[in-house]
Amino acid sequence: MTRRRIVIAGLAGLVLVLAAASLILGRTSLPLADMLAHPEDPLWAVLVQLRLPRTLLALLIGAGLGLSGAALQGFTRNPLADPGVLGVSACAALGAVLTLWLPFAFPLLQPLAAMAGALAGVGLLLALSGGAGSMTVFLLAGVVLNTIAGAGVALALSLAPTPWAVNGIIDWLMGSLADRSLEDVAFAGPFILVGLGLLVLTGRALDALTLGESGAASLGIDLAR
Repeated sequence: MTRRRIVIAGLAGLVLVLAAASLILGRTSLPLADMLAHPEDPLWAVLVQLRLPRTLLALLIGAGLGLSGAALQGFTRNPLADPGVLGVSACAALGAVLTLWLPFAFPLLQPLAAMAGALAGVGLLLALSGGAGSMTVFLLAGVVLNTIAGAGVALALSLAPTPWAVNGIIDWLMGSLADRSLEDVAFAGPFILVGLGLLVLTGRALDALTLGESGAASLGIDLAR
């Protein structure tokens, strides 16, 4: 086994250990041995309804952030690249913040608005870059988009109708796994898994880009796509 595989296996094992610990440990530690001996123990509700959704979401979100970060670093060929470099994250935040001004609300309004903002950001990014296959042009368009969307978020927050709305949206933008449920896992899971699948399919193109844009094009990679 190569050193790389040993490191990956070790990290995967550590993730599993921490995931198991997050189910048992907390403000109140759960006596797992006693619970297994008593299937009717009410503590099972704490484990399944409170801690399991939190752990599953943490694993899904961590996988999504990790793989998307790796893909972005591979695309830009820069190990310091972060999601904000393309401006899509800022557009998603802007979409969520703009819900403050809507005359209606429902539980999934903010995440749906954030996804709509992200899709709009991708469209604007492609429009600004002119569909160019050049990474430099693509990144410059992302910087412009990130600046505009960031300014929009700041403006929307500063002109928010009520301070309570501002507090709510700031909490949402910062993110939290507290008080999550299995319904949240069912809502977010499919989107994250589909995104992970799409990113995995870009592996060959990202590997080719390590040779540079001209090298990738010579291997049959459609840079614009």
